[in-house]
Amino acid sequence: MEITEHFRVHHQTNKTPPSVKLLHLAVVSILAATVGCAGETDEELVESSFAFERDSNILEKDFERRLRERVVYDEEKNGDLSNDGSAPTRVTLRRGANVVRNTFNNPGDPDYLTIVVPRGTRLTDIELRSWEADPFEDIGFFGVQRGEEFTFAFPNDNPEPASGLLGWSHLRSAQVDGFSVLDEMATSNQPPDAVGLDEVFRNEGNDALIEQWAPGAEGFADFSSPTEYQAELGPGTYTFWFRQGSGVDISVEIAFVVQKDRRCFLPRIWRGHDETCDGDLSNDQQEPTDIGALWRRRTPLSATFNNCSDREPDPDYLTFRVPGGRELVGIKLRKWTASPVWEDIGFAGLVTGNTFDFTFPNEAFPDAPATGLLGWSHLRSAQVDGQDVLAEMAVSNLDPKTAGLDAVFIEEGNGALVDTWAPGAQGFEGTLGAGTYSMWLRQGSCTNISADLEFVTGPSRRFPGRDEDNRNENKK
Repeated sequence: MEITEHFRVHHQTNKTPPSVKLLHLAVVSILAATVGCAGETDEELVESSFAFERDSNILEKDFERRLRERVVYDEEKNGDLSNDGSAPTRVTLRRGANVVRNTFNNPGDPDYLTIVVPRGTRLTDIELRSWEADPFEDIGFFGVQRGEEFTFAFPNDNPEPASGLLGWSHLRSAQVDGFSVLDEMATSNQPPDAVGLDEVFRNEGNDALIEQWAPGAEGFADFSSPTEYQAELGPGTYTFWFRQGSGVDISVEIAFVVQKDRRCFLPRIWRGHDETCDGDLSNDQQEPTDIGALWRRRTPLSATFNNCSDREPDPDYLTFRVPGGRELVGIKLRKWTASPVWEDIGFAGLVTGNTFDFTFPNEAFPDAPATGLLGWSHLRSAQVDGQDVLAEMAVSNLDPKTAGLDAVFIEEGNGALVDTWAPGAQGFEGTLGAGTYSMWLRQGSCTNISADLEFVTGPSRRFPGRDEDNRNENKK
């Protein structure tokens, strides 16, 4: 880590070309990770493999914009963008700034554009580069839905008039080289004063927009706290609608900035399973995704999950194996984000074997609803680099006061968890020996929880060199 930090500071204070900076940082980051691999006691092993992502993010974004900029659609050369929401014009984006130049109005020329964000990349920004109108008109509309069609219609008879949109923005001249269009769309599910947009509008002289917010959009900001967020769209297909409320022609140049997801280019042995790169974890408890044996001291896992009732839910089930001669000594929560609104609590359950037979609610054991679980935890943001998830699972057979967790919950500001304990789990003796285990990641609402977990293993202290078959299972 010190090596990477040294070069990061060096590049910030020296005028090195962006491409050289990126190559240099990549090399030293790989060096740092390789050095980490040499010693199993290196606490920074996973951190080193992600050093490039943290230390060069700004440099890469600038590099992508400047050296990988291309015009992907220009109406003067390619013809008018589609005016039909059921058959939008389609473009596949590539890394860098993908520029679109178009003119739109209402009612004669609304524009519909479908973009494809390739696997292994993410849409990190939408920049308004230019705005022209004659006679001058300052405000337009920019909406997005998932998929290859734009089915949203305006006006919307729904009491929440933006219902059906993933996000939207008041496209306007003040956004030229100003506030990110993508950020505004990502937080459009919340009132402007809840996400700081009221101040942005006032600074622009667009105070009236504060009162013109329309509720109902899904939103897609990843909140790392109630007030801090990141706006990105992952791999997939999205359709945008350019609309102007009058007959005035609005001509814009807009750039869709795409960056590669560097995690996807790391060897699998370093990054573990990452849903962005490797696909969604299984939603079928009888066929969990097998993430393999935990041979490395630290194995990362990145997952997004929810339990939505008004669309297809996304619980995550995974299976892993602790190899012979090793034991699982910890599960660390490294990162927690929630989208489209902040949510603080989830659930992680653990069973032995390669299927997850536990169901919730557990009607067979109403007085001991955790019966069937080896252990469980209230997965939550306060555990980030804090309370070990595995340690909490180990004592989940005990009430929080007996287990000493009441003080932990209260110190975190989560005192209510003391009264939400569910009895019935088996519990275990702190670590898990060699064997196969399955885990369930669950969130109780439509809010998407994205969690980065780290499975920590070490040489077995109780059964050195033995490939005992799931000692917790054998106790039964």
